[in-house]
Amino acid sequence: MVMYQQTGKTIFKLLKKIENGEKIFGTFEYLEEIKNLNNELKSDDVFNINFLTDVIKRSALYQILYTNELLSKDPTEKWSDKWNKKYQAEIVKSVKLHAIFTTASIFCQEVELLKVSQVLKKKLVILCKIYACNNILKYCDGALLHGVVSGVQLLQVKDLQEELASAIKPDMRLLTESSSATSKIIHSVVNDKENKLYSRLYSAAAHSRLNHEPVLAAVRESVKPLSLKLQMIAKI
Repeated sequence: MVMYQQTGKTIFKLLKKIENGEKIFGTFEYLEEIKNLNNELKSDDVFNINFLTDVIKRSALYQILYTNELLSKDPTEKWSDKWNKKYQAEIVKSVKLHAIFTTASIFCQEVELLKVSQVLKKKLVILCKIYACNNILKYCDGALLHGVVSGVQLLQVKDLQEELASAIKPDMRLLTESSSATSKIIHSVVNDKENKLYSRLYSAAAHSRLNHEPVLAAVRESVKPLSLKLQMIAKI
């Protein structure tokens, strides 16, 4: 909650600066769009990452504007009561949407700068799209209320999320492995072209440098005696 409040204070302080005609730079620069807020999106294609991030951005701006209006009401009321009690939920939602937008936006920008194959770039963009879709469905009800998106488009976003999640599943193991500290060890193990994944995993574990014996002590001391006992019971 402390982090929400600290970020929230930064957002609403910057909003005051914008109202006073000051220029904002960096991560919060998009807040300047609040002066001429409209529903004109960069793209109307639901499958386009620009559409998804733009919906999140406009949801964030509408939420921040709404929260700012609430905080500006009744100047006689204690600021601490407004901030810590009365409008805390609205402040938290403003900060969440800000964080979601900046995460998705920066991720997409950085992916373009990566010196990796185009195939990998496409997979990373798919992950970003899934992240954006998930959060639009969770937190961007304001986009629907203000006419940024239609109900049909939200249903398309839901379908897109499910479609992309299914499409990325076969690649998730490789994506996880490529960023894992143990990738050098498990590359050869998870090569499952011959459907020998489990036998390879067992062989790798049994002959690991961490295990000085082909058979683990736990297997010898616990599993094997229990197995023999069950065999004897079965014969009775």
